[in-house]
Amino acid sequence: MKKYIKYAPIAALAALASCASSTDSDVITMLVGTYTYDTSHGIYSFAFNQQNGSFQALDSAEIANPSYLCISPDAQHVYSITESGENSSVSAFYFDAATGSLSLINTVPADADPCHIALIPGNRLCIANYSGGTVGIYNIADDGSLADDYRNIAFSAPVGPDTIRQKSAHMHFTILSPDGKMLLANDLGTDRIHRLDISGDSVRVLDDVSVAPGYGPRHSAFSPDGKMLYLLNELSGHICSFRYDSGSLSLCEDVAADEANGRGSADITISPDGRFLYATHRIVNDGISIFAIDANNGKLSKVGYYKTGIHPRNFIITPNGKYLLVACRDDNNIEVLQRDSKTGTLSPTGNTIKVPRPVCIKFAPQAK
Repeated sequence: MKKYIKYAPIAALAALASCASSTDSDVITMLVGTYTYDTSHGIYSFAFNQQNGSFQALDSAEIANPSYLCISPDAQHVYSITESGENSSVSAFYFDAATGSLSLINTVPADADPCHIALIPGNRLCIANYSGGTVGIYNIADDGSLADDYRNIAFSAPVGPDTIRQKSAHMHFTILSPDGKMLLANDLGTDRIHRLDISGDSVRVLDDVSVAPGYGPRHSAFSPDGKMLYLLNELSGHICSFRYDSGSLSLCEDVAADEANGRGSADITISPDGRFLYATHRIVNDGISIFAIDANNGKLSKVGYYKTGIHPRNFIITPNGKYLLVACRDDNNIEVLQRDSKTGTLSPTGNTIKVPRPVCIKFAPQAK
């Protein structure tokens, strides 16, 4: 079993504790997952003020290639993948949101190259395994640890037409349906959204939904009202809008988001008020496309495009909607952008959070 060593705080925790543990909801704890093939140690934590955009480093924990993270609703546990080919794994941590510290609980194996991790009902964890082409389902014990009786679910479907990027199934992302009964899994390799019924103790594979050949489904986002699902396709750079109704998906619209055809579209998020949609694009003309969402029919209209640093991957919008933070992997920083709530447009704040090879940003849930 690999040994993980918790790093000493990267800033004076004594000076930050009052900020991070403040009852003022303006200050939220942020975790950043990275690639560790360069100078990164693993997971980094920060205190971020969502009113003025300021931030302070809290702590870090060593783990190999934690390229995606998820945080339990009570903010007491963190789960991280280790994306390392056939040696990939998934780890559970105790989490102290006040100090940003992480303590390893246990680590169990994963299929090849997991790239997304999420919590699902039934005290379970699901993982999208990119190279393995499977969805992994893990049970979580009462103490937050991961049981070793995990299951990898494979799917049968022909691959897409791209002979380089679609040689096999490539599961990239899973998202829970609004009613919590269904899991939707995006398969970049086969141009499909797989549907899994998770309403009971077991997982039942249902029929899938196809997109245009060569599109390469990557990430998805539901509208706040749960009526629309927006799918970002990595290879085509298009966003497919689906009407969601009791587990069924009906295609409503197909719009180009990456007009430079970089074939590297990455992440998609909807603003907390449900009025605007954002998507990141890499490789050519790196940046974020911005769309307004029609409140009546869910259709998209282009608002603008914001050029970011190099290789923007995952991004996140603060709970109050004021800031958008985007992880620019190859610039080794996170850009803090101001978001106009009326127009949806973005502008620079001049603030950047220095983190080596950042690829995932998560805010700890706040006490209600």
